[in-house]
Amino acid sequence: MSSKGRVRECVDAVAARLGVLRWLRHRAAGGATVLMYHRVLPEADVGRYFQGLALTPRVFEDQVRWLVRHFTVMPVREAWSCLNRGGALPSKPIVSISFDDGYRDNFDVAAATLERHGLRGTFFVTTDFVLEGRMFWFDVAAAAWRKNPDAFARVLSDVLGKVVHAGEIGTLDEMVGRLKRLEGGVRAGVIDRLERELGPFQPGELDRPMDAEMLRTLHRRGHEIGSHTLTHPMLPQLDDARLRAECADSKARLEECLGAPVVGLCYPNGSVDSRVRNAAKAAGYEYACTTRPGLNRSDVDALLLHRNHASAESVTDARGGHHGPSFAAVVVGFHALAHACARGLKRRGRASVLSR
Repeated sequence: MSSKGRVRECVDAVAARLGVLRWLRHRAAGGATVLMYHRVLPEADVGRYFQGLALTPRVFEDQVRWLVRHFTVMPVREAWSCLNRGGALPSKPIVSISFDDGYRDNFDVAAATLERHGLRGTFFVTTDFVLEGRMFWFDVAAAAWRKNPDAFARVLSDVLGKVVHAGEIGTLDEMVGRLKRLEGGVRAGVIDRLERELGPFQPGELDRPMDAEMLRTLHRRGHEIGSHTLTHPMLPQLDDARLRAECADSKARLEECLGAPVVGLCYPNGSVDSRVRNAAKAAGYEYACTTRPGLNRSDVDALLLHRNHASAESVTDARGGHHGPSFAAVVVGFHALAHACARGLKRRGRASVLSR
């Protein structure tokens, strides 16, 4: 664990002892918290996936046990409906557990864990990945990068028109971050070249998607299925026609698969602006989730719901195990509050320096 992680662990433990986390949990009783997850993988595979996006089954189960003790757990659609129907809220604060993308472990491990505790979650799935088995662009990039870093750098150099050496790319996460910053058409060009020159790539054991029957099984068992678009693009980068298709067509295809309405959307990468929000509304979604942390109260824009990310680096201890105070700090918004205060102090300090 980094020194930053050790500091986080100590601060969270102090906040727990001082009663700060308990106070924030009581404060959450007036709203609904949505937690964001991606993967639950065996310990040996956690380090192979993108940093912070995978937890071990043991850590996830420990978190679920903690939530059962302290919160009322329900899918996002029910939580939002509960907040807005009027009347008394449950005695314990509301929390929703949501998973993005639609990987197979969401069905095999995450949903199975929830069901052992009598809980149901929300699974936002990318339609082309789940229904057609098309790999995400970032999984293609990762597979190409692992297969031949030098060839990957050459393709990137050709597309960008400037020399990029393999040693400059850095870690897997830094590589994907670099691609995310590219304009959508340029990034698609890189992925296309990688597939032609180093592929074709098929989902491996680490990137297997759920399938249509698994989605229907989750639906029958009371879990909520939501849309994560057709192909997981950066929605603000799209033209109007493609934006409409990503929002509306993914909804229609999932509804056809399930034989039931799909009312929730999760914006890929949390990327949303007013045009994207309006496209979600036009497509008929009742709510949509961002990646901005915070507590959702009834006056929050339903198409801009907050979610708190239960990332591995935020919730585990030095050995990679469950750290109760840190997980509680994520759930009740202590980390988001601390980060906001730090940014405010930093801005204030910068303004003070400029005014001298």
